[in-house]
Amino acid sequence: MGWVNFSRATTLKDLGRSRIYNIVYTEGVPLSPQKKDFELIGEGVYCSMFFPPIPKDSKYIEINENVEGGFHFVLKLESNVNNYSSQYAVMNNYIKKKREEETLQRNKAMWEKKQRETYSSTPSKKKIKKNRKALVKDPDFKID
Repeated sequence: MGWVNFSRATTLKDLGRSRIYNIVYTEGVPLSPQKKDFELIGEGVYCSMFFPPIPKDSKYIEINENVEGGFHFVLKLESNVNNYSSQYAVMNNYIKKKREEETLQRNKAMWEKKQRETYSSTPSKKKIKKNRKALVKDPDFKID
């Protein structure tokens, strides 16, 4: 029915730096001159294009097949995880709460263990004698 491939001239441009990266390899759709044939009209294909690493703080990239009739598009890159999922904050709070609960339980268990050790070693029915010192009046101390 038809075929598809990517041009070996395909590039990725970091628009913030105007640096251009050449395509390294692809998965799902081959680089020219190889072709992937389609069996059905309207058949879809999953594919990936791989380029050298770009700086982590890149904001916008342009991918261009650089052939007549080839594709060309600009993408905004997001690195803030909070923008990927509205559930991120909820999930993060849940994990934080669970960790706090576990810490409290662990601290309580350690405190109870310490209390048992302390009170089990002290005889409970015997009186503990306290060393009391008698107050002695200082002969040099005078009140007017």
